[in-house]
Amino acid sequence: MKSLFILFTLTSLSLFGAANIKATAIAYSASGQANTLQLGDCNTVSVTVRNSGSSSGSASVTLYIAMPSGQYQKSQNVSVGAGRTQTVTFTGISLKQSGNYGLKAWCGTDIKSAVHRNAFASKKCAQGGDQPDLAPQPPRFATPAKIGYCSAPYISLRNNGTVAANGNIRALVSVQQGSTTIWQQVVLFGSIAAGAKSEVQVEGMHFPSAGSYTVRIEADDINAVAESNEGNNVRTSSVSVSQDCGAQGTNIPDLIPMTMIFNDGGAKAGYCSSANLAIKNIGGGTVQGTVRMMFKVKQNGQTIHQQTVLFPGPIPANGFSNATAVNIHFPSTGTFQIERFVDDLNQVNEGAFEGNNIKESNVNVQSNCN
Repeated sequence: MKSLFILFTLTSLSLFGAANIKATAIAYSASGQANTLQLGDCNTVSVTVRNSGSSSGSASVTLYIAMPSGQYQKSQNVSVGAGRTQTVTFTGISLKQSGNYGLKAWCGTDIKSAVHRNAFASKKCAQGGDQPDLAPQPPRFATPAKIGYCSAPYISLRNNGTVAANGNIRALVSVQQGSTTIWQQVVLFGSIAAGAKSEVQVEGMHFPSAGSYTVRIEADDINAVAESNEGNNVRTSSVSVSQDCGAQGTNIPDLIPMTMIFNDGGAKAGYCSSANLAIKNIGGGTVQGTVRMMFKVKQNGQTIHQQTVLFPGPIPANGFSNATAVNIHFPSTGTFQIERFVDDLNQVNEGAFEGNNIKESNVNVQSNCN
């Protein structure tokens, strides 16, 4: 299989002092999706250059694409101040054959300092009018729904559209009895690729007594995503509840981690991600003092980030406690595991209800910090 190379040639010019312009990074996208190349003319390739010299300078940036059939070449000029960076962007790049692509960028003739990226293209570019289509799926209860705040169903959205739904996709989940809403919570999802499903577990869903309830899920309840079909955003499911949560009938506390909510556009590679954490006491007794949680980020089973998070007390029965926003380090894009272990030192007597202190979930990091 032939490879395609994208080469950047930059010639630095300066009238005064010395400019030293080098390529530092390559980025690419297609149809608005980062780190993707597609077949068609929807591709964008950019290179970041930095001038580490003592004077401003200019660079002639040439983009050359060697293709299995034919070639593409285009040049742009850019001025870069001393100590500054610039990004040169080439849009509307047309790719005609699927395969592996090697991207390379350097300045002048300094090929040894070139930066590299690899990519694969096989899917076609989105056509005009293509849109995502978000449809809620039935809630999935790993254990039967129970009276109280201990139910933790999995809520999922499927994108039936032809393009990805990008950004923080949200859904409004509520519990209704008759015409009365007795509990609701906003659930956040990451980007959802075309044809893919995203699932999030929601802790602390409330059923106040035995009986029949309706769980209502509304995808994109604030209409932030333009969709090809806006008529399938709501799904309702009947749930029958008969048993209670157990600890709520005692004077013993029972602590569980609640859903983690990322701030400022979701999880990103680097040190810019932060999330709000909360715990809930679904038991019948009050926790008087401060409760600690061990928070870990893992990848492939290895811990790459951990910290202790403190939650102020007292936390009454059916009460919440919120921690300040936690800063999180993701070293790269990819899938990571988040482990939240509330009362990891076993300082709170929860009796027979110690088995639900740990919550693990996956986080898909798709973009870098700005």
